[in-house]
Amino acid sequence: MPPSEQELVLLLQKITSLTQHQGLQIGGLVAGSFTKKEQTDYILWLKEEAEKGAPEKRQVFKLICSQTQWKIVGSGLLPAGLTLSENNFADVTGDGILELLYNFSYIKKQSVDGCTILSFQKDSLEVLYHKEEQNNCQNIDWNLYPPHSDLPFIRYQLNFIDDPLEPHIIVKRFQKKYHGGTSQGAIIKQAGIDSSSFRLVYHRASRQFIQPLEVACNALDFANGKIDIRHPAVRLADQHINKNKKKSFEIEGVHRAHFSNKDQVDYLFYTNSFQNSPTRPIQRKAIKISCDGTKWSVIGILYVAANFSADNIQDVNGDGVDEIIDKQVQFQENACTKTYRILSFKNRVGQLIYTHKNQYTSCDKENPLADQTDGEPLGLDYSIHFEDINKDGIKELIQSSNEGKLTFFYDKIQDRYILQP
Repeated sequence: MPPSEQELVLLLQKITSLTQHQGLQIGGLVAGSFTKKEQTDYILWLKEEAEKGAPEKRQVFKLICSQTQWKIVGSGLLPAGLTLSENNFADVTGDGILELLYNFSYIKKQSVDGCTILSFQKDSLEVLYHKEEQNNCQNIDWNLYPPHSDLPFIRYQLNFIDDPLEPHIIVKRFQKKYHGGTSQGAIIKQAGIDSSSFRLVYHRASRQFIQPLEVACNALDFANGKIDIRHPAVRLADQHINKNKKKSFEIEGVHRAHFSNKDQVDYLFYTNSFQNSPTRPIQRKAIKISCDGTKWSVIGILYVAANFSADNIQDVNGDGVDEIIDKQVQFQENACTKTYRILSFKNRVGQLIYTHKNQYTSCDKENPLADQTDGEPLGLDYSIHFEDINKDGIKELIQSSNEGKLTFFYDKIQDRYILQP
């Protein structure tokens, strides 16, 4: 149940005592999931004060019901000249929690116009997006305006687009333009309106709305390995790995490679590390994205080890196509297994072209992929190197252990290393 009139009076008295301002009145109250999806809170805002010397900004509070009693658990400030209603609250981040969206326009020494998106999940307002501009509107010589010049009268508008592929917000800006007249009244009456707009998308990792880059598909992008969350390829990778809303991943890096064929540039975007259970290896998701000359496309996904780097991408057999060397450690109760894999990433998933496992009585959990181990080997201890034995340009894999050496030849048809008969 919402707060009763008596409870609201008590809350208002508390607000008055805290702010030391008399004559405060409640401007509105709206219910919704502001802290978490399964919890209904209330947002309460005050009316603007009319007295001289009143605060320039308005106050807003978050209320929760705890042990049958309504309490103020958060507060913030809103700009003057703002009209609020339940239409200002919507889930624009896709997490099931409501945000506050509003446009503002007021005049002090200058005309101030803008728009804002706020979150009230915590005990204070968190700014997810803010746009503001100030224009001189005092002591204007109305006779000096040249034709089609900008007038200092601007309005912003936020429109949420619930797109299933990528929800976004359209920010529209309207500005009056001079069309004629020599007095203030005549100029404003004859003015036209110029409009422009741009798009915002939500970036979950930074908890910010960003304006995406509208750039042409270019296979030379990311040659320096730097990530820009506004770039269409990064946003595509982020959307692909975050299809499941229950778990959030962040793109942490990118490597340039030739996975599909020696003539095609691919980019491997990898995420933050994660572990499904204490005994499972620590992994990262990796997305293969390529530019076909017109657009970026996701063309593969696999999992790599936590210490994945550019050194793990190598053309191991010398055919001009890169492979992925993946080293992972799995812990058991009294032992551990180190798995060495070579993966081909020509297709949508990684294809195993070679693997061996070394088992030990224990491993260093602080540095699990170090060459040295604390425990004794359990069985054979394998190592490898590559060598073009028959000088045909394709390297063979030489596997060594304490029982000797084995030679593996790369089979192009099967796309894997085959043990020499």
